Amino acid sequence: MFSRIQPSRLLLILAFVWVQFFLDLGGLGLVGPDEPRYAQVAREMLVSGDFVTPRYFGEPWLEKPVLYYWLASAAYWLFGINEFSARLPSALAAVLGVFCVYFVGRQREGPAEGLFSCLILAASILYFSLARAASTDMVFSAAMAVAWTALFFLLFGGKGLLRDSGASGSPLGLLLIFYAFLGLATLAKGPAGFVLPLVSLAVFLVLTGRMKLAASFRPLTGVLVLLAVVLPWYGLCTLANGWGFVEEFLIRHNLERFLTDRYEHPQPFWFFPAVALIGFFPWSLQLIPSARSLFRHGDRWRSLAASQDLFLWLWLLTPLVVFSLSRSKLPGYLLPAAPAIALLIGRQVRLWLKPEPEGARPPWFKDFFVFQALCLMLAGLALPFYASRLNLPVESLAGVASGLLAGTGALALLLYWRRRRTASVACYLAAVALAVVLVTGGVFPRVDAAESSRQLAAFLQEEEGFVDQPLFVYGISRNVAYGLGFYLNSPARIVYSEGDVHYPRGKEAFFVTSPDFKAEGYFARNQVEGRTEYPSRSILRIRHKPE
Repeated sequence: MFSRIQPSRLLLILAFVWVQFFLDLGGLGLVGPDEPRYAQVAREMLVSGDFVTPRYFGEPWLEKPVLYYWLASAAYWLFGINEFSARLPSALAAVLGVFCVYFVGRQREGPAEGLFSCLILAASILYFSLARAASTDMVFSAAMAVAWTALFFLLFGGKGLLRDSGASGSPLGLLLIFYAFLGLATLAKGPAGFVLPLVSLAVFLVLTGRMKLAASFRPLTGVLVLLAVVLPWYGLCTLANGWGFVEEFLIRHNLERFLTDRYEHPQPFWFFPAVALIGFFPWSLQLIPSARSLFRHGDRWRSLAASQDLFLWLWLLTPLVVFSLSRSKLPGYLLPAAPAIALLIGRQVRLWLKPEPEGARPPWFKDFFVFQALCLMLAGLALPFYASRLNLPVESLAGVASGLLAGTGALALLLYWRRRRTASVACYLAAVALAVVLVTGGVFPRVDAAESSRQLAAFLQEEEGFVDQPLFVYGISRNVAYGLGFYLNSPARIVYSEGDVHYPRGKEAFFVTSPDFKAEGYFARNQVEGRTEYPSRSILRIRHKPE
């Protein structure tokens, strides 16, 4: 399965993923609501030594299973408590997914298809952005990528079930990998970790008329391996937290998240197709000829090539369809489908680069690679007109981004006309790597100041008398409170009215809010002792009024 990679290809893959996933990994402060919370939970796990119950400022935090927290705690222990360590599990998991794609692609049509597929995966904005995030999404996706890869080799490997029609069993090693990584995926995010791959396998066997192969997967062995991986932590966490764990994790953050909009992430039914389109732009256009070829097979997907195409499409569609049925939708939910998307696109690239007689080539107006380049040029030319609507702190860099997009599309088109197809593919990948270099060097500092609480926390720590004082956040994004909580290692409480502002009499408290906040219309029981202005924030020092 994981046989030797040619050194030159290995070096190319490693160099590319280093730029995409690791370059200045800790250069941007933790952003959003999830990164600082997950990072803080991992810190408390390491400091407390309690590796069973995740805690957030001492209280059980049971929204997600434990695998990311274990990995981040290990990274903290090795490299210290910082942004790099918090994001390292995701970056390493992303590398694992890249190599899974390489091996599957190589098994299909050789090293070239594996190489193009894994580089396209690493170059997709959906994938490399989440590879740089301190979250559970990439760890979950990588575990499922290994499971789906093992499943692919079980079916299509050198002695796979679909290559040997007389096979009565499956290689035990691959089966153990398959079921063990289903368990790890379940430890990363929950029941979806084993449901999605098993659903895709069942649908595959039904559509290909091979249900008799189900027994070859040794279901009893699978149940035992899965339980051996997941039961120790799930059992211990249930014993430690009782019904509260079942209610918080399974009911609220699995069933209710799927069936209701309690967590306020509603999106239309076409949300995930749009995420795939944007997340793999401009390569996503290649999914159109891939889907078209899937239904050209007249043998009900009985041939090996047709079965492989169907397998990959089910790998893609199972997460897409299942999560599209959910009332709560986030872009990261589609991440488990990303390896399959890259493999389907990689095959189209390999076919496009395959030497053929001149007459066998489609005319340019039927070639999706032409439209791919044109779409990229159009996106670059349109960007300056829409940059102001993006509401980003890097609007001033729209000109650079516009030039890079339009220039890459134009260069790819020129290379196409000169029949330099390999160079055309390479220019797309080089442009993405250049974009990452530009973002880490020029965009991160601006985003850090605007979106992360790292600089605000450092500013607060310089304020006289700030240490050990209560901290409240009002009227601004909750992300500020979560970020301050991590960087100060102390809770910043979100309040909605003065009645929520509780702290001991005789002490001062700090109150972070927006610059246009009017204390006179808000405080009745507190008085403002001082006010400091910070970019887009106001910091008030407050004290109880005398009784």
